[in-house]
Amino acid sequence: MVNGKKNPFVRILIPFILGIMFSFEDSYSWMIAFVVAFFALIIISKTNKNIKNNFIFGIVLSITLFIGGSLLSQISLHDYTKLKDADFYQCVIIEPVKEKKNSFQLTLLINSKSIDNAWSLSKSKALIYMEKDSLSSALKFGNKLLIKGNLNFLEPPKNPKEFDYKRYLENRSIYQQGYLGSDDWRLLDSKSKGLYVFANDARQFLLSSFQSNGIEGDQYAIASALILGSKDELDFEVKQAYATAGAMHVLAVSGLHVGIIFLLLNTLLSILDTSKKGRVFKAIILLIALWSYALLTGLSPSVLRASTMFSFVILGAVLNRKSSIYNTLAASAFFLLIINPNLLFEVGFQLSYVAVLGIVYLQPLIYKRIYTRWWLLDKIWAITAVSIAAQIATLPLTLYYFNQFPVYFMLSNLLVIPSAIVILSLGILLFVTSPFPAVSESVGWVLNKFIETLNFGVKGIEILPNSLIQGLSISIVECAVLYIIIILFIRGLKFRKLKIINYAFFVTLVFIINDLMEDIALANSKSMVVYHINKNQAIDFIDGTSNVLLANSSLIKDHQKQSFHIKSNWSRLDLNNFQYIPSDASKVNETLMDSSLQLFDRYSQFYTVKMVRIDNKFALQPLEEKMNVDYVLIGGNAKTKLKDLYTMFNFKSVIVDGSNSKWNRNRVEAEAENLHIPINNTDKGAFELEI
Repeated sequence: MVNGKKNPFVRILIPFILGIMFSFEDSYSWMIAFVVAFFALIIISKTNKNIKNNFIFGIVLSITLFIGGSLLSQISLHDYTKLKDADFYQCVIIEPVKEKKNSFQLTLLINSKSIDNAWSLSKSKALIYMEKDSLSSALKFGNKLLIKGNLNFLEPPKNPKEFDYKRYLENRSIYQQGYLGSDDWRLLDSKSKGLYVFANDARQFLLSSFQSNGIEGDQYAIASALILGSKDELDFEVKQAYATAGAMHVLAVSGLHVGIIFLLLNTLLSILDTSKKGRVFKAIILLIALWSYALLTGLSPSVLRASTMFSFVILGAVLNRKSSIYNTLAASAFFLLIINPNLLFEVGFQLSYVAVLGIVYLQPLIYKRIYTRWWLLDKIWAITAVSIAAQIATLPLTLYYFNQFPVYFMLSNLLVIPSAIVILSLGILLFVTSPFPAVSESVGWVLNKFIETLNFGVKGIEILPNSLIQGLSISIVECAVLYIIIILFIRGLKFRKLKIINYAFFVTLVFIINDLMEDIALANSKSMVVYHINKNQAIDFIDGTSNVLLANSSLIKDHQKQSFHIKSNWSRLDLNNFQYIPSDASKVNETLMDSSLQLFDRYSQFYTVKMVRIDNKFALQPLEEKMNVDYVLIGGNAKTKLKDLYTMFNFKSVIVDGSNSKWNRNRVEAEAENLHIPINNTDKGAFELEI
């Protein structure tokens, strides 16, 4: 176990994190409580000489840290709640401009806002999509803009188990987004300056050196992501290949990359360890190098926390203080969370700290189980032990967030971790030799071939049988139970305590029984879901572990959009036998899932539930005898009026989905309310019907 006395920051971090997790709305009352607790700490410290062993002091300190974490979490949200009424914003571009298919994506820092011609200071971030034209194509990092105030607050997910993009952006302190036409903005100042601008310009220069030395295509995308943290060029197929192989972490500049830079430089500068002045000089060089690299890679949260942690290690070495790695990790987390409490809820933050904890604690235990005198085999086993330790530690979180498990993670990590060291080294060598084209071109050729070989290896792992197990959905409670099982097994095996191992088996048995009961319930469930996906129609007919997705052809082909909006729900329901039917086919006539689902043109019957789909090609044909249906689904921006549909159908309710424009959804909803017809607008959440 971690000794609290030897690791004071661990004791400090726990109540602080709990305070962030359980943040309270009434910040004024909690501010008073914080002040009272803080002064209580001072009084206790002044009246008691032996503070370290004072139980009351520890309790009051924990309460103070808990309240402080809650207040910081509230303060971090305070500046972002009164922005949507502004007429204009003055802002600056704070990230590299990203080119999308039909627009440019900008991340803006809003410095001031105008309401009724009165300007006031502001502090917030917004994600903007800007119409493509000759002016917007010239925008770059650091430009100052005046934009119209047609920004919207982020909306929560609208489909079951959909990726929470709102939460993801809020963790980056982005609370608004919008679209700007050519007339909705004006350039105020094109003179970009400052440290961040300089770092971005330097990164763009280094990226251009890849291309000037013959690195292009997928090799350029991998080099840009792995060395400099620029992932704009990575396409979906490359990301999928690395994710399936269990090697996606190597493409996101993180603690692995910062650690490699640290180890390379620390080894090269080890000659300076002979004197105190040499150690100080070495520490300065290391700190400058690490934070310069962090700046070049965009100061992502993963790089920030890694650079912070290694900075503590460097400073500890200079002061001749061999601090516990657990204390160093806790200290880096504590200071990062003081700066931005929202980091706690970032998946990357959680995974990286849990992975490092797993490596520090488990890797030595795993490594010493196998001994070999052969140097190469020993190094291979050491890397494998690191990979196993990290995978065990992150397994519950990986299942919870991603619903999948890469089977050949050990094989892929044996390939990508040494490759990352070589690629980073070659990349640095390429930058250093850039003034000498004859040398840099040779380095570029080697780097290009090496990345090409790495890609070939990763794609080879991807196509291995059963390389990725998908559909492994667990709840947050099940995630916590899995961690309890892992901890019990580790402790039991380490200390050879049969009693602890028996506890682990008992909890595992309860976990399995609960999972089997859930599987039985899901196998007997039947439901229909109309998803909300902008400009697309998607209807899911679910029968046990099978389902049929009736959707437009473009969505069926777009696996990335399906992953974002739909497939997490499939994982939750343990679906393993799914079919696609194009709703925009010239003719649909299908009987599916053992005749429980019948599709004919625009009509469907799933068990007893009947539905008709109305789009802009639907022609009204008054019938002598009206057809009875349960639901009318309005899609494709159909302009048909509901009262006219009564000439053909008797229906109970109306559904209007994301394939309609917002204007058409509002029109249909208003008409339904006037006619007192129940309506389900998927803009407020997907329509789900249990059958």
